[in-house]
Amino acid sequence: MNFEETYRRFPDRKLEHIAKYEFDSLQPEAKIAITSELKRRNLDSEVKEFHKILEEDVTKDEFRKIANLYRSCDCPYCGKTNKGINVVNISYLYFIVVLIFWGKLSYVGCSSCLEEQLNDYKKKLKLLALIVPFQTILSFITIHDVNKAIKNIQGNNTPTREYLQYVRDNVYSIKEILRKMDKI
Repeated sequence: MNFEETYRRFPDRKLEHIAKYEFDSLQPEAKIAITSELKRRNLDSEVKEFHKILEEDVTKDEFRKIANLYRSCDCPYCGKTNKGINVVNISYLYFIVVLIFWGKLSYVGCSSCLEEQLNDYKKKLKLLALIVPFQTILSFITIHDVNKAIKNIQGNNTPTREYLQYVRDNVYSIKEILRKMDKI
């Protein structure tokens, strides 16, 4: 089966996703095939707009503006405005039998919602520590980090360092969200 036949079978959303996020990694023949399939379905203008946004340079002033505007958006959990969106990152490491899982969890929301989410996560860690014997020490190390994060956001209305990094890493997606909300 060739690229044209493959892409013809894909639903619109999957085709758009590949064109937006994986286009640079495609083989030249695949790029031609996906571009022609997008044109055939009249989906190419949205993908072009997306790539145009990615090509735009974001100045320091524009970054500050985007960070401030996004911070004033509704909280994704409680839906309230003007509570100040923030971000907290928690690193984790799970050791279950012979499997090891590690990574970083990012929580996004207003301070009260972040505190609630972190307390829920802390409960899950305590339960995991009781169930899985080898996980106990790792869970308590993570709980310590969660407690530090909670303390950091309580009564603090300034953006966390993680918030600024989150905006920096997702600036084009956030910019698009703000455009759709007519904020920029």
